[in-house]
Amino acid sequence: MRGVRKCCFCLPLRAGTFVLALFISTFSAGNVIWRISHRSEWDTSVFGPWPWIQWVAVGLDSLVTLAALMGAVGVALNSYKLVTIWATVHSFILGTALIRAVALPIFMVVRRNQLVEMCQTRNPTDRGSCQTAVNYATMFVAVTGLFSFLLLVYFYRCIQSYRWRLQSADYNVLKDPESGTDPANGQRAVDNPFKHASAPTPEGNVDKEKSNPYPYSNGENMTHNTAFQTHSNLTAKPNWESMPRPSFVSDHGRPSMGEDPFEDVALPRESADFQRHEYMQPVGAVSLNDRSWR
Repeated sequence: MRGVRKCCFCLPLRAGTFVLALFISTFSAGNVIWRISHRSEWDTSVFGPWPWIQWVAVGLDSLVTLAALMGAVGVALNSYKLVTIWATVHSFILGTALIRAVALPIFMVVRRNQLVEMCQTRNPTDRGSCQTAVNYATMFVAVTGLFSFLLLVYFYRCIQSYRWRLQSADYNVLKDPESGTDPANGQRAVDNPFKHASAPTPEGNVDKEKSNPYPYSNGENMTHNTAFQTHSNLTAKPNWESMPRPSFVSDHGRPSMGEDPFEDVALPRESADFQRHEYMQPVGAVSLNDRSWR
């Protein structure tokens, strides 16, 4: 089942799920209070011969109220466990709503004559008017039962979508998608959102160094030979036009001006200039005689 991103097509998922929890708990608690306060009318209702049906309805509404309150607390605290309990109870209520949506209209059709007699007893009118009223009542119960079932299905999708968001491994309560940030960089949101917070690992630092082979230049390929750069220009790109021409060696130990600083000329390793050149290089610098850097 595909999840939803918005609750009621306009509210953010977390805020909408919290509103649904409050609405369902309030509505179910109202049903419990109304049934208990009208207990004296149970015997004269259409379910008079079966009073246990009323008690089952009271028990189901009480269960829904308790689960919805737990869901509201779970949404407020980003608790995956509480939201899961609410979703489980709501799925059970969804099954009972489907049974009620199918069974209640059938029951009213079967008990149609008794309903007509009850109508005549409470409202002394002709039988035809009561029959018409019972027919309309049966259609109304069927339509409202189907609508309430579909509405509960949508509520269940919203609850499950939020539960899946908490369950996902890349969700972070501090980087919620509703705030406009990218949730792909966070930790899993559990009862304690800071439970899995940890310091950066050495492996992550190694990967970062591998991704930047030039750590002194923010990833840009620049020469590390500071002999051609001033102190204030160590992190900038070298200006090859303004650099002084380096001296190369034509005879052993005797410098002469070369035509190109990158010409294929190397210092003899046994010369004093070569040793002095290698000694003056900073740590990590690339030697002019190393052809792999060209």
